[in-house]
Amino acid sequence: MKLLRYTPKMSHKGFTIIELLAVIAVIGILAAILISAIGSIRENAKISQSTSNLRQMGTYVNLYSMANGGELPIDTFGTPRNWINALWDLAYPDRDLVWTPDSQGRVLPNTIFYSPLMETDKARAGAVVRSYGWNAHARGHFTRTAGAWPLQANVQYPGRSILVGDTTNSSTISATNNQVNFRNNGQAAFLFVDGHVELRNPDEVPNNSNHVFWGGTILVEAE
Repeated sequence: MKLLRYTPKMSHKGFTIIELLAVIAVIGILAAILISAIGSIRENAKISQSTSNLRQMGTYVNLYSMANGGELPIDTFGTPRNWINALWDLAYPDRDLVWTPDSQGRVLPNTIFYSPLMETDKARAGAVVRSYGWNAHARGHFTRTAGAWPLQANVQYPGRSILVGDTTNSSTISATNNQVNFRNNGQAAFLFVDGHVELRNPDEVPNNSNHVFWGGTILVEAE
């Protein structure tokens, strides 16, 4: 007698179009979330690098001041006392600095004087942009006699008065001419005289040059 063998039929069920579209949609959503997260991480890394640059500048400001009788650098270009020239010699003693305001973008990358966020500014503006600027009001306010050099000891409130901050189109920064650059996700980074760094919103930056924020003394508390 011949025995018959039963062989079950194999199931070949595949994805339906709806299931395939659902998978593609989920992958698209995950990719969008991942791209957004990576962009945010990169932006935060740039902000961290920028604030680290300012903290390092604070260290070199203190070294410069100790080596020069308590004096601070100045914002005037074309002199060894210019803040970038003065701090460069301390930060990069083995590298010559050949720098002009117009060549800042070419000479200063990969140094503490160049903000990684400056590249975003350049892409947006297509014009002259800068990284950091020295407080243009310091020379006038951080002195006790006319014509004297600014002294670190003359700053009565070093934790509330700035030396350097994110700037737009100059190697100086001031309360006027919209020179403060809020490039850190809507905030500007500032190095204070005591060496600490803060991120400030636009409404936290006084526009009065006599304010303690710019002037170092309680000349005018209100804006």
